[in-house]
Amino acid sequence: MIFTAELHMRSGGFKRSMVGNYMMKAPPAADRKPNHHYFLTGSNFFGSWSETLLSMDGYGLYTFPDGSEYRGYFTKGLSHGYGLLHLIEPYAITFKGIFFEEHLNDMLEMWFNDDLHAEANFEGWNADFHKWRYCSEIDRRYVVEQLEGLTAVEPKSLKTVGKANFIARKLYDAREGLDNPATNMIIKRPRPFFPYHHVSCVEDSDRITKDCRSGTPGTHTGYPAGNLSTNYRL
Repeated sequence: MIFTAELHMRSGGFKRSMVGNYMMKAPPAADRKPNHHYFLTGSNFFGSWSETLLSMDGYGLYTFPDGSEYRGYFTKGLSHGYGLLHLIEPYAITFKGIFFEEHLNDMLEMWFNDDLHAEANFEGWNADFHKWRYCSEIDRRYVVEQLEGLTAVEPKSLKTVGKANFIARKLYDAREGLDNPATNMIIKRPRPFFPYHHVSCVEDSDRITKDCRSGTPGTHTGYPAGNLSTNYRL
């Protein structure tokens, strides 16, 4: 997660490196923020820095090349201890937990940018979401409607502006990419994650084909039973 092999930037001019098949740039010396440490990957760090180790050591803020952030404790250049990991859009989610040598060892809480908090029982990195009723047949309101007391009066379109995103035939919109149930592969995942991912859990695969929008004509034959004044998620 944290790029411990990066070299501390001490010279001016542009530096380039390949990260995730993308060419990144570190800013020139004139554009760097005071008391920030810049790396060849395009990331930067602000906080407690060990001149002896030439690495992050203590509390600080690490900003990834795409703008995602880790805010918390470091030991010898590694995220280690209590911290917050925030992923920018399209994921727009924050994890709070205890990190151990770069790994999120104990997840304490997770929430989205719109202040939607996940209701789950966390055991290390595993989470049980069975008690989470958001976006279910029990209550289909968006989080802003729950927080502000607003109630939807009619089904909502898939997008507020323009047409719905195109989905190829027999693929499913899994939000983080397009799922192919024939291969159990999710493709076209946006950065900063790997462009494809294998869905190894049968329950997850079944949930995608049951609940997610598909490009296959006739996949959705009707709306779920419930109050017609609520929002439907396709």
